[in-house]
Amino acid sequence: MRDALRHGWLFSRWMPNLALGYGYPFFNYREPLPYSMGEALYTLGLPLPLVLGLFYALSLMAAAYGAFVLCRMLFGPRAAWVGAITYALAPYLLVDIYRRGNLPESIALAILPWLFIQFRTLVISGSQKAFIKSLVLLVMLFLSHNISALLLVPFLGSYVLYQAWLYRSHRKWHLAFIVVILAVMLTAWFWLPALLEQDMVQLNLSTSTRNNDFHFNFISLGQMLWQLPVPYDPNFLNPPMKITLGIGQGVLALLGIGCAFIFPRSKEQRGLILLFSLAALGYLWMSTASSVFVWEAFPLLSFVQFPWRLVGRALLPVSLLAGSVFTERGSSPEPPEQQTGYRTAIPVLFLCFVVAGLVIGAYPDMLPPKGVCMLNPYPGISEVSAYELQGWLGMDPEQSYFPVWVEEHPSDTALAAAFAAGHLPERLDVDQLPQGVEVVSADYRILGASIRLNSPEAFRARWKGLYFPGWHLRIDGQPALVTPEDGTGLITFEVPAGEHTLDLRFGSTPLRMWGMAFFCAGFVITGVVLARYPLPGKKHEPKVTDRDWLSSGTVIILLALGLLYVKYGIMDRMPTPLRQSRLNEGQLPEVDVALNQQFGDSITLLGYDISEPSMPGDGEVQVDLLWQANGTPYGDYRAVALIIGPDGQSWSPAGTARPSGYEPPPSSTGWRGGQYIYDPHIVSLLPGAPPGSYQVEVVIFDKETLTPLPVVNSDGSLGEPGLVLGTLSVTRPTTPFTHESLEVG
Repeated sequence: MRDALRHGWLFSRWMPNLALGYGYPFFNYREPLPYSMGEALYTLGLPLPLVLGLFYALSLMAAAYGAFVLCRMLFGPRAAWVGAITYALAPYLLVDIYRRGNLPESIALAILPWLFIQFRTLVISGSQKAFIKSLVLLVMLFLSHNISALLLVPFLGSYVLYQAWLYRSHRKWHLAFIVVILAVMLTAWFWLPALLEQDMVQLNLSTSTRNNDFHFNFISLGQMLWQLPVPYDPNFLNPPMKITLGIGQGVLALLGIGCAFIFPRSKEQRGLILLFSLAALGYLWMSTASSVFVWEAFPLLSFVQFPWRLVGRALLPVSLLAGSVFTERGSSPEPPEQQTGYRTAIPVLFLCFVVAGLVIGAYPDMLPPKGVCMLNPYPGISEVSAYELQGWLGMDPEQSYFPVWVEEHPSDTALAAAFAAGHLPERLDVDQLPQGVEVVSADYRILGASIRLNSPEAFRARWKGLYFPGWHLRIDGQPALVTPEDGTGLITFEVPAGEHTLDLRFGSTPLRMWGMAFFCAGFVITGVVLARYPLPGKKHEPKVTDRDWLSSGTVIILLALGLLYVKYGIMDRMPTPLRQSRLNEGQLPEVDVALNQQFGDSITLLGYDISEPSMPGDGEVQVDLLWQANGTPYGDYRAVALIIGPDGQSWSPAGTARPSGYEPPPSSTGWRGGQYIYDPHIVSLLPGAPPGSYQVEVVIFDKETLTPLPVVNSDGSLGEPGLVLGTLSVTRPTTPFTHESLEVG
C-alpha cells in the first residue's frame, strides 16, 4: 500500500509488489478500511506492532463503550456496566486480538453496538446527526469485514424492523431504510466486483483445505457454553484455541431472560429481550453441527469457513441480555432520597460481584501464549517477500486470490528484490525478445509502463506481471489485446513490426465502472437528502435513562486504572490460580495418559491420547501428544503419528491433518527447558486397509536432516526411533472402496 501511495495511488485493487512482485488482486476482494487506517499511522513513522496494538486497544474500548451506551439506553446505568464488560471481555473478542490477530473482525464487532444506538435514535427522532452517523457506521462495517457484514445483517435488520414497528407513530422509520440503501450504493465500488468477479480468482481454494472447510469447524454446545476459564501457563507454548461464549456470559444471559418473566419490564424491553434471545440462540445454533444442512443449502456461507465465528456474532445480544438483569424500574415507589441503606447497597454489591467475576474470568485470555512479537518493527517489502516464501504468497495461506489462469505460482525473487531496493522493476521480459528488437525508451510506473521499441518483425511480448481483468494495452494510442500465458498466467500481447509506443496500465472494467456509478449516485443522493430535506435536530432525540454516579466519567476512569494496576502490577508478576504452571500442579493439558518417555537428549513425550480404540477403514483417529524440552533442542524437530499394520508396514498416508483450534508451536530450536507443546494428529488409513489389529506409533525427527531421534530406554541406552503407543482395531469401511479411491485402473 505504501508503494502505491508513494506513486500517487490512494487505492488500488491490484497490489503490484505482492506475490513476489508479480502482483495480486488483494483489494479487489478484501476489505480495505482496516488496512488503510493502519497504513496511515505506519506512514507517520509509528512501528507496526504499536500501530496494531493501538487499533486493537481502540477497537476493544470502542466495543466496551458502545455496549455501555447501548445497554444504558435500553436498560439503565447499572445494566450498562454488566453489558459493557460482558461484551468487551468475552473470550471471543480477546481470542480475536491475542490469538487470531484478526483486526478487521475486531473493528467490525466494535462498530456493531454503535450501529444499534444510531439506528434507534434515527427511527425515534429522525435526527440529522443520527442519519449521518448511521450511514457512516454502516459504510465502515461494509468496508471493514466482509464476513461480519454478511453475518450481522439479519440481526441488525431485525432490530431496525422492530424499532420501526415500535415507533411507527413517529413516522421516521423510512429514514433507516434510506440509510441502508445509500450505504449499499456508497460501497458498491467494492462489493459489486468482489461478489461478481469471484470466478476470476481461485476462491475455491479458500474452502478446499480441511481447516477452512466448514464441515470440520463446528463446535458443540458443551464447548461453547460450559467451559471454565483455563489458567494461563507461561510454559505452554501453543495451547489450542478454544472458542467459547464464556460461562459467565451464558449464565447472566439466562438470568436476563428469566428476569423478564419475573420483574416489571417496559413493552420495548420485553420485545428486545425476546429479539436478543432469538438472535443469540440462532447464532449459537448455527455454530453447531446440527445446522449443517443450512450451511450446505447456501453456498455463500461456505466462505465464512468457520461456523464458530457465529459465537462472536452472538456476543452482543448475549451481553445485552446479561445487562438486562440489572434493569432499573422506570419509576420508583419511593423518592430517590429515601432509596438508601440495603435497598441500594445490595444491588450495587451484587453488581460489583458480577463485574469482578467477569474481569477475573477473562484474565487468562488477556495473555498471548506466544508472547511479544520480536520481528522487525518497521518491515519492508523484503520482509513481506520472505514471509511469502514461507508459504504465504499474496499474504494468503491458501493463495486463493491468484487469477484462475495461474497454474504455476511464481518463485523468482528478482521483481521483489527490485521493490526492496527502492525502484520499480523492469517488467518487459527482454530475455524473451527476438533478435534485433531495440528498446528505445521505457518509463515504468507502479501500475503500468510506457515503452517505445523498434522491431524488425512481429512478435509476442511477455510482461512479468500476472494477467487479471483491468489490464489495458494501447499500441500507438490504439487498443490492443492482452492475454494470459498458459501455465504461468503472465501477461502477453502481440507487437507488430516497426517502431511503436506501448502503453500498458491497470485500470477498470465495466463491472467496476458500474460500481463507481452507484457510488457517485449514492453520494449525490446523500447530499440532496441532507441539503433539501433538513431532518429534526437534537431536541427530538430519545432521552437516555438518567445517569447515576455509576455512569460518571470519573468512576469509569478510576475503574480502568484500577484494573490496569491489578493486571500489570500484581497478577502478571506472581503465580496465581489464574496464572500458574499446570504441570507443577500435576496436570497434563489436553492428554490423559501419562508417559514421560525421553527421545534423544532434549525431548520428552509427557503423555498422549488416542481418541478411539477402533475405527472403520475409511475413518480417522486423533492422536494427541504432549512434548516437553529438557533443554534447548539442537534441531527443529517434528513428530509424526503412524498406523502400523500386522505386516509391519505403515498404512497411514504421508502427513497428518490437524484438528480445529490447533496452533503451530514455534521452532523447537527456540524452546527453553521446561517449556512444552501440544501436538495433535488426525490420522487416516490408506484406501483398502484390511480389517485387523494395528499399532499406533510415534516418531520424532529433525526437520532438516530427517534423522529420527531414538527412544531412551530406562537403563539409559538408546533404542529404536519409533515408540508404540497402543493398538487400534480397524473394522470394515462404512462405504465400500471404489476403483478410483484405490487408484486401480
